[in-house]
Amino acid sequence: MERESRTLEYKQEVSKTCLKTVSAFANYESGRILFGVTDNLQRKGVENPEEVILKLENQITDNIRPRPDFRFQIDTDNVVILEVRKGVETPYCYQGKAYKRNDSSTVEVSSIEYKNLVLRGMNTSFTDIPALKKDLTFKAFEELFSQRYDQHHFTCASRIIRIIT
Repeated sequence: MERESRTLEYKQEVSKTCLKTVSAFANYESGRILFGVTDNLQRKGVENPEEVILKLENQITDNIRPRPDFRFQIDTDNVVILEVRKGVETPYCYQGKAYKRNDSSTVEVSSIEYKNLVLRGMNTSFTDIPALKKDLTFKAFEELFSQRYDQHHFTCASRIIRIIT
């Protein structure tokens, strides 16, 4: 068996902490959680896999907003595989927080990443947002550039700035 990664998580048993990982997979990159596998990669399986699936489905449906796209399989040795697909309605939040995977761990996203997820869910980005201030100039840039570089470089930069604006 391969080790845990950005897209693969092992859980020996069901707990609500797996919902953070469901959030992470839905927000960033599709992935799988295998229930019934120990930390040292032994396939122990779970008792009553159908009940485990029902419990997980209810936990996901009740606790993650919006509802992510997921499916289950029962593998050999009664290992339950939960596959979560990357979604388009980001952010997918568990208890009001969005998560991401850092290699093999799941962590809460920063406030900036959260804002990016909101914008991605709206099919936009920071560069698409119009500036509130309309009289923007490159004056500070021109002053700093003229202090650091000779006249030739400054003249070239000024021409570029005029072309841009």
